[in-house]
Amino acid sequence: MAGATDSIVRNLSPTLQLRDPGWVDWLRSNTEAIGTVAGTLTTVAFLPQVLRSWRMRRQEDVQELSLAMLTLFGSGVGLWFVYGYLRISLPIILANGVTGVLILLIFVLKIWRASQRVRNRQATKPDRSFNEQFNSPT
Repeated sequence: MAGATDSIVRNLSPTLQLRDPGWVDWLRSNTEAIGTVAGTLTTVAFLPQVLRSWRMRRQEDVQELSLAMLTLFGSGVGLWFVYGYLRISLPIILANGVTGVLILLIFVLKIWRASQRVRNRQATKPDRSFNEQFNSPT
């Protein structure tokens, strides 16, 4: 089986090689610019979710975003931030730093709206002494 896989890779490798080494050199010389564009696009792509979460009035709407997704995504972004710091790559640091702040904002909104719901539920709960006054036999 391994021999068949090796022959497939050998047959495909000439077609997968880049034909223009100048193009590869251009990519290597513009690595930080490419990283900046990529980081900007991915961070800006997350902004509509932040705006939607900000505009939501009902707590149920914010619950559409699972806590697990926010935690996993935030952890990944945090690790990318650390990776960028270790690589001393400003595009990675900036993109993931801004995205991390946006994730924290959504997380805070999610918790804040949940606490509002609890407060609203407690405020609309009938007072037992008030009910007892009107339901007690006279």
